[in-house]
Amino acid sequence: MSRPFCVWHGLGGGGTIDLSRSELGLKNIHPFHGVGFIRIPHDNCSCWSQKCISIIGYFVVYIRIKLDEAIRYFQEYYIVIVACILLSIGTFHVIKESFDLHDLFVLPSLLTASVLTLILTGDQTKSPRKLNFPHLLLPFIILTLLGYYKAMMGDIDLTAVMFHLQVGMGHLSPDLVGPFVTGGIKFALGILAFLIGSLILLYQSTAYKKAEFLLAMVFYAFLLGAFVSQRVNLFQQQVADFAAEYQVPSPIPQTGSGKMNFIHIYLESAERTYMRSELFGDVMDPLKPLIDRGFEATNLVQVRDTGWTIAGMTASHCGVPLSPAGFSYANKFWRLSGFLPSAVCLGDVLPNEGYDLTFLAGVDLVFSGLSNFYNMHGFQQVMGAEYFLQKLEGTDNLERHKNAWGVSDELVFDKALEILQQNVQAGQRFGLTIETIGGHSPIGLVSPKCESMERIMQARVTMLKAVKCTNWLLADFISKSQKLGLLEDTVIIVQSDHFAMKNSVYSELQSSERRNLFFVFGPGIEPGKTDKLGSLMDVYPTVLEAIGLPLKNSRAGLGVSLLSEETTLVETLGEDAMNESIALNYELRERLWSYPSN
Repeated sequence: MSRPFCVWHGLGGGGTIDLSRSELGLKNIHPFHGVGFIRIPHDNCSCWSQKCISIIGYFVVYIRIKLDEAIRYFQEYYIVIVACILLSIGTFHVIKESFDLHDLFVLPSLLTASVLTLILTGDQTKSPRKLNFPHLLLPFIILTLLGYYKAMMGDIDLTAVMFHLQVGMGHLSPDLVGPFVTGGIKFALGILAFLIGSLILLYQSTAYKKAEFLLAMVFYAFLLGAFVSQRVNLFQQQVADFAAEYQVPSPIPQTGSGKMNFIHIYLESAERTYMRSELFGDVMDPLKPLIDRGFEATNLVQVRDTGWTIAGMTASHCGVPLSPAGFSYANKFWRLSGFLPSAVCLGDVLPNEGYDLTFLAGVDLVFSGLSNFYNMHGFQQVMGAEYFLQKLEGTDNLERHKNAWGVSDELVFDKALEILQQNVQAGQRFGLTIETIGGHSPIGLVSPKCESMERIMQARVTMLKAVKCTNWLLADFISKSQKLGLLEDTVIIVQSDHFAMKNSVYSELQSSERRNLFFVFGPGIEPGKTDKLGSLMDVYPTVLEAIGLPLKNSRAGLGVSLLSEETTLVETLGEDAMNESIALNYELRERLWSYPSN
């Protein structure tokens, strides 16, 4: 006898519907607390609603059963589920921070965790469990460190890291270190999540053990392959022999008094790419009248080992890349006692020509070996942040001009004008080298004088305000010097020290064809431009010839004067081959870092 579908319980009093499992069409359904059917309360029950009620009942039962299965599944596999979530979130968090992606990018980690869970929950180890070493941990840490560097600095330059480890970092302010510590904590959390998740899965799943070991071996094989490939390149690549190409400058003797004083100004990270007004507005406008007065090189690329401040200075002062010293240097890798002792640089040549040389900057000179470099290579006076901070001690201007790197460019140019006046009054042939800091990553440093200038502060981000501010301070310094009659026998050289590192307009810079800034003007300099392919190493001989010291073949170090018709090395080799040659020329590197025998 069949059970009636609807059972009436009085007029208007509501009804009860009994739906058996067979009527719902469910197969292999789990018992619901021992009940073979579900009773659904239903008002005004009638047999007319049989089909509708059957569908509703089906989904009610289905949802309840699946929920019950999910609860039991989680109770059985919760430790693996948690491990998969931690592993996935840790991995995707590091990727997100490395490439500065949107926070929603972490959501794929949940999907990844779900897939991992489905794969691994059916393969929990039945053998006696033991804690295995996470083979992927070291590769993950290495990739995380590379991601951290990329997130904080932009393009990865391991040479720069090695060099700064060798020479030390100086006295870094908390304001400067703070963002790096915060970023480090974010990446450390990713490593921690990955480590915990990995350890749990190694303990729980044989499938993960096998996959994790295999991935680690693939990573190590890749590293070994890259190392072997580099060694093979040393013998197979047609690279330039820089040891043979290197040329010690020998100025051709001149009659008369044709030698000029010079002021050499490094604009921190102010690459020529900022000239693109459609991307960066008018930040370079203060320099344009100066550029029009002189000679500009518009096609200077950034080759290997010239991409940070002291490396850019070494290239343009010595005509060589700043490749780090090897382990053989003075039998100690850490803390170099000298700085390219066998390189013949601008400061080694000019004192013999009667020049008094001064280096002036608003930064800590211990940082990256600035004081070591200039003191060792012929500069009689080297002044940095310590000088300014001592002078400002106890005054209201200390906090106004002090910044994370040292002091403002405003103070540096004021001091430069004072030094210039002293040199002119002394009648001494001189060279004054100035390093600015305004355009430094990550956000730039605007000097106090510019903060009330609307035409500067209207730039859309602080970085562009800082670049324009320093450019304006430079132009103002030149204007004041001219009005005081201090530049009659003086050549002005202006350049970027290197490409900008990661900052608030980095994506726009990266989307452009990036070039370094270089121009020179003054007595004897014919206005014009060259689009000759060159590098900062070509600045060295260019400066010598610009100040009246012509060179044999217009060459010095590995550089070729941009004022000449001679072909540069990067023009001859191409940028890629030039970089390869720098990486593989160990002979010149060892020679430059060794002390002369005499």
